[in-house]
Amino acid sequence: MFEYKALIIFLVSASICLAQSIHISGVVKDGTTLANLKDVEVRLLHLGLADTTDNTGLFSIESNQTNSIKADMGIKNFAPPVLAGRGSVTFALLERERVSIQTYSVQGKLLFSMQDELQSGAHTMSLPAFSKGIFLYRITLGDKVYTFKDISTADNKGTCLSMGRSSLPSIGTFASGFAKKNANAVFNDTLLVQRIGYLSKKIPIASPVIDTTILLTKTDSLDYWKGVYQGTYGLSDTAMYGTWHVVIDSAGIISGEGDGGQFTITGTVDKNGNLSMGATWRGNVKTASFSGAIGLDCTVNGTFTESGGISGIFKGKRISSVLITITGTVTLPAPQPGKTFIINIDNDFDGGNGTLASISGTLGSGTSFNYRMAYMPGSYYQICLVDLDGDMQPSHGDYLGGYAITSIEDVPTQPNLSLKMGGQSVFDFGLFTWSATGVLLNGDFSKGMAYWTIKTEDGAVAVGNAGNGEMHVKIDTIGPYDWDIRINYWGGLQITLDKTYELSFEAWSDGNKKIRPDINGFVGNTFTHYLSFAAVDLTTQKKKFTMTGIMHSPTTDNAWLDFFLSDNSQGVYLDNISLTELP
Repeated sequence: MFEYKALIIFLVSASICLAQSIHISGVVKDGTTLANLKDVEVRLLHLGLADTTDNTGLFSIESNQTNSIKADMGIKNFAPPVLAGRGSVTFALLERERVSIQTYSVQGKLLFSMQDELQSGAHTMSLPAFSKGIFLYRITLGDKVYTFKDISTADNKGTCLSMGRSSLPSIGTFASGFAKKNANAVFNDTLLVQRIGYLSKKIPIASPVIDTTILLTKTDSLDYWKGVYQGTYGLSDTAMYGTWHVVIDSAGIISGEGDGGQFTITGTVDKNGNLSMGATWRGNVKTASFSGAIGLDCTVNGTFTESGGISGIFKGKRISSVLITITGTVTLPAPQPGKTFIINIDNDFDGGNGTLASISGTLGSGTSFNYRMAYMPGSYYQICLVDLDGDMQPSHGDYLGGYAITSIEDVPTQPNLSLKMGGQSVFDFGLFTWSATGVLLNGDFSKGMAYWTIKTEDGAVAVGNAGNGEMHVKIDTIGPYDWDIRINYWGGLQITLDKTYELSFEAWSDGNKKIRPDINGFVGNTFTHYLSFAAVDLTTQKKKFTMTGIMHSPTTDNAWLDFFLSDNSQGVYLDNISLTELP
């Protein structure tokens, strides 16, 4: 049988329970006046512990936590039955360390050497196998050096392992050292110190016990509100019926939209987080005002009042603070003083899923203007409209231009608006006069959703897409009126007084459903139904519908075609839509 003579084998397996006491305290002062600051939030980000400074600027964060830490450190060597001197070394590192192993003959000749940098934790490394003889091993873990010798028998039937004990830590020494180091190095957190009107400060904390003085810098900058916010508004916490989505830039300017693009939002926020927003529904049908405050945690709470006497609450939170500033110059075909311009950033041209960011303003007497807005990194559509007829959407004769809007006839082709990390982006573009053809385009949806969009009101939720030469509208939530969800053609239809028109389309549904076509628009500031048609019944079978009507209003070259869908939540399909003037 094989013979083994183990002189000493060293192995430590220590289970250490550390009662880690956390005490972070100090005072927060104004960095200029050195006055003590009250109402400063001080928070350990990792542990989630927090305190607020009192009237004297003092704070204190305390907690007792027990951490059970298992530490293994050992050096062991054993010989297999045949190959003498073959073994391994096992050890544990408290932190990332450089490790080296050298093997020497008793004459001092270096026979083997290796080194590596290893992460904290337990490791097992192979030792080289040699023939008979006595070999010395030198193992370096960081700044600690350990030695032992390996005696291989002449007949290779066994080994005798000897370690220099004086070079190795005892179990108690190692456990004590691990506990001491763990109480310091293992604790790793960040202290977030923030107060409205001051720049926030993040302080790395590497010890559970600290007493410090923290100086904050006062600022009028609004950078800490900068970001993308979204939320809901409604009559109560349980009866929300609308959504909003805005961008706040570093100057405190608010721009955005709500209800899937059905209204635009503009406003401001001051350095204390107080915000004031106004919302205008498309076509100036109704308006609303929002007022509230942004907390230090970037949650938003406030109230809103809508024209017509409806009031309620709104709330939200910041969803991103990484914004790219966009600046540029827009060139006009001719001056249009007093007219409204709108610049949108979106992930689809038709706006069917809402507008991501929007700014608007009034033109002066020049032939160009500069703009500034901000949004998150990515690739988007950018559309600029100068609204000459006041309908708040592209129409015959309006000025139009932008990036990646190739789905509109005769629009100059430009690449997508590409916003990349790293600061400011500049995008200049020229507008052109958009001449609507007066006839219905893309009725077969061969160009996707070009000229078509989905509009919603009163909390209704629906999305549309065009594929395989047909449009599909998925309805999640209906509104109280059938027009709360509608398929809208905004391409600028020409409808002539006293003329007869034939509307034809194919339609079907996911279940029994009614839809109602309507041709409408504005006469001055008055919304007008030019041609109203009776509702039709849909089933799951595709069916062609044809209907006629006589135009009794003044001639227009900017009529819209709507299909009202908010009858029930069954999805709707449309194809081969045409509008023809009859002799």
